[in-house]
Amino acid sequence: MKKRSKEKLKKKLKEVMETFGPMVPGRISEQYISCGKKNCSCQLQDQRKKHGPYHQFSWSISGKRSTMHVKNDEVEFVKKIIERQTLFQEILNELYLEEIK
Repeated sequence: MKKRSKEKLKKKLKEVMETFGPMVPGRISEQYISCGKKNCSCQLQDQRKKHGPYHQFSWSISGKRSTMHVKNDEVEFVKKIIERQTLFQEILNELYLEEIK
């Protein structure tokens, strides 16, 4: 890639990043658990109802996987910043393909 093209690509990426706001790669999942108390409904065979949902955010950076719990009132925000990252990656791919033509 030519130096001029690299500078143009960097400028476009900076513009996109400034308009997007916070973003993170990863995924969010729901977890249901059994508590371990013998008399709890999550342990009874005929009424097996686990506790939850609990939300967990998972990501990987440089091959190292990490997770963290997300509070119920923060789930929508985390989903939004994950979606931004996905959209940003798509735009990045399009810009790169335009620049190498």
